[in-house]
Amino acid sequence: MEIDKLVGAYVACRDALGEERKKFKEIEGKYKADLEIIEDAIMELADAQGVESFKTSFGTAFKTRKDFISVENWDAALDYIVLNDLKHMLTKSVSKASAKEYMDVNGGKLPPGLKYGSIPVISIRRK
Repeated sequence: MEIDKLVGAYVACRDALGEERKKFKEIEGKYKADLEIIEDAIMELADAQGVESFKTSFGTAFKTRKDFISVENWDAALDYIVLNDLKHMLTKSVSKASAKEYMDVNGGKLPPGLKYGSIPVISIRRK
C-alpha cells in the first residue's frame, strides 16, 4: 500500500504545482502587459521631448536598443550560410523528434555524428 501513497502524493504535488504555475503565469502576463504600456508611454514622452533619458526620484528611464535576428526565408538563409562557410551562425542542436523519425525509417540508425541515448526516470500518469 505504500506505493499507492507515494504515487498519490506525487500526483497531488504535481497537480498543486501546475495550479500554482498557472496562477503565476496569469499574474505575470498582467504585469508584463502593464510594463509594456508604461514603456510605450515613456518612449512617446521621450520622442516628443527629443530626449534619450529621464532622471526621476524613482530612477532613470533611458532609451536603449534591443537587437534581434529572425529568419525571413530559411531556405535562402541556409543556402547562403552553407555556400559562404558561415556555419558558425547556426546553433548546434538537432530536433529530437526528427532524429527519432529518421531512426524509425532507417532501422534505428542515425546520420553520422549523432548519438542516441536514454536514461531511466520515474514518470507517473494520472489514474
